[in-house]
Amino acid sequence: MASLLNWFGASKPAAPAAPPGRCLKRVARDVATIRRDHATNLFAEQREAVATTVDCVVCGPEGTPYYGGLFHFRVEHPHSYPVENPTCTNLTTGQGRIGFNPNLYRTGKVCMSILGTWVGPGWNPSHSLSSVLLSIQSLMNDQPYCNEPGREGVARDDPNNKAYDAFLKYATLKFACVDVLDPAKATSAEPLPAAAKRFCAERFLERYDKIIEMVDAEIKAGTSGRLKDPSRASALGLGPVDYKGLRVDLAKRKTEAEKLLEAEDNDDDEEPAVEAKEEPSTPPREAP
Repeated sequence: MASLLNWFGASKPAAPAAPPGRCLKRVARDVATIRRDHATNLFAEQREAVATTVDCVVCGPEGTPYYGGLFHFRVEHPHSYPVENPTCTNLTTGQGRIGFNPNLYRTGKVCMSILGTWVGPGWNPSHSLSSVLLSIQSLMNDQPYCNEPGREGVARDDPNNKAYDAFLKYATLKFACVDVLDPAKATSAEPLPAAAKRFCAERFLERYDKIIEMVDAEIKAGTSGRLKDPSRASALGLGPVDYKGLRVDLAKRKTEAEKLLEAEDNDDDEEPAVEAKEEPSTPPREAP
């Protein structure tokens, strides 16, 4: 049989159909809207190889245990977009160790009704990529332990609530800040594109002083030991808490971020030299 297939030529699988123009235009418009209207807290960029796949970064909001975090998401749009919803995967999970929210699993799954992964009002064509990312950011609130159904009325000073906040604060700085910015590590399941790295460096430097204040407060309070996830959404613990070591790592990331931005700025300043064209020489005119 194999020889016959070789003789007559085995049929080749058909190439995947290209996304329709309506889908591509809408994705491009959604990305442009995020860059225009949400540039300080959100990032989005289409991948060159597959324009319907978008790399996104969501900044953890101030006043929450997610502050300082730079969370990388992959959003994939079906050819029927925006009629049907996109799919979204969290790529910042500490290599599958950390569930950063009752709705953000350590497997990368994002549970939200507009994505069709949770109960509630579903997707409609008026939604956009901004709707998805802003909904994710809204999950990163000041009491994420209460995002789980049945915990809505849990008091702020509940031991599990406080323990979850402490767990997330350290996990965010370790895995969604220090490691995301470390070029030597690959804690994200997929690498950040160059433009996203610049965005992360800029946002980190803007927040650096407040992050250090937060870390210094934990050092002064003597926060140590092992922090556990009371929601049991994480596969493993964080290991021994070391805020002093984290502070050293943050200072290193600051230096690296400054060098990254400086190098890119220098590249932008260096314009290619324009070679002067030689004018053809005019032969001397003979005297009449």
